[in-house]
Amino acid sequence: MPETDDKDSEMRTSIETEMLSLSNEMKRIAMTYQDHLIEDNKTLEKISNKQDKNLNKLNQSFSALKLFSSESISCWQLIIMFIFAAVLFFFTTFVIVIDRTIISVSYTHLRAHETPEHLVCRLLLEKKKTFLTSTYNFNKAMHLLLL
Repeated sequence: MPETDDKDSEMRTSIETEMLSLSNEMKRIAMTYQDHLIEDNKTLEKISNKQDKNLNKLNQSFSALKLFSSESISCWQLIIMFIFAAVLFFFTTFVIVIDRTIISVSYTHLRAHETPEHLVCRLLLEKKKTFLTSTYNFNKAMHLLLL
């Protein structure tokens, strides 16, 4: 029976060695999975932080849009319409005032208010105009004669 005990002992040692080897392999695989899980958790944490930042930005944008809700828009519209109406009123008043101050008058009326200085200036301009017209007419007549 000692042979059987030796065989059993060898077999038991062999099985224990194999089990030890398998458990070490399982431990190595578990450690690898643990490393992968740690990396995945870090990546997930980064993604979560980015999502939180984006959510905060969206919340800020949404809160800014709340200022322009339908009630606020009507208030802003009222303010803009009031400003537009005021500008239009002042523009219309300005046009009416300008229209009333600029009244067209006849040439005779202007001549009635002419001062001696204006008269001298006007006469000099008319003399120059007459001279230029007569020179033009003379040149035109000479041109016609030469043809």
